[in-house]
Amino acid sequence: MRNSEILVVFFGILDRGIIKTHKKLNNFVDRLREHYSITIACFDFETEFSTVDRVKRCFHARHLLNCDVYRAHSSTYITRVLKTIKPVTFDKSFYTHTMNVNAMNQLYAEQMVSDYLRNEGLLYKYVIATSSDYLFMNEFNNSLLRSIPPNSVMTSIQQNGANGYTNGFYVGMVSSVMKIMNRLHDIPNITTQVRDYEFMLRSAFVFHNINHIPIHPWYFMKVRANCQVVWPVPYMSRTGRNPQTRLYYDIFQNTTNFMKGMKDCTCVKH
Repeated sequence: MRNSEILVVFFGILDRGIIKTHKKLNNFVDRLREHYSITIACFDFETEFSTVDRVKRCFHARHLLNCDVYRAHSSTYITRVLKTIKPVTFDKSFYTHTMNVNAMNQLYAEQMVSDYLRNEGLLYKYVIATSSDYLFMNEFNNSLLRSIPPNSVMTSIQQNGANGYTNGFYVGMVSSVMKIMNRLHDIPNITTQVRDYEFMLRSAFVFHNINHIPIHPWYFMKVRANCQVVWPVPYMSRTGRNPQTRLYYDIFQNTTNFMKGMKDCTCVKH
């Protein structure tokens, strides 16, 4: 299996939460290297985004993630592109204007990955794409890569919406992941009856006729630059009342308590 090249992708505003997440992400890559040849590609928002979550960016992520490929687009360029696309408006009872804007930026970040896969994807057999602010809570089962059929994409199922289609972590063959992360360009075709971001993700699977394979168990927290930790799971798991996720609830609580003692998760000396 070592001849099978895997592209590991980190995307988003890479500095967000990176001080807390990078060791786990690096360990994740190291374990993959035991069986596969790995290339790391990083897709970032450029320096004009000087703060994230109201915290100053220090731009450590490119080095902390050991990026073999690094692409960054400026806020000016991203704004110009997004003005040419009709924005998505999700459920107004929950999504604020800021949340809708952030959703468009997230779609842009994933589109950067999709465009790269379209141009360079022939170099790789599989791709694992993840937001860089995810703190993995358990070890990924590398043997899953041997059983991914064509035209399929694996995701976590921890998110409460859309029956377990959790965004931000995708595993599959290049052509399949490329289509799922192409949602910014596919907006006219996948937003007819979309209520939120996760339902939009599910619509992309349906539109492209991609088979969804749930990864279970596979949990991750989102770590923000302001040290806040979010675990996107249903209420019973968030409150520790689900016996199947009690272990992960304890991990979440311990991590949250630790982060409360940190004033700045981004600009930390090493």
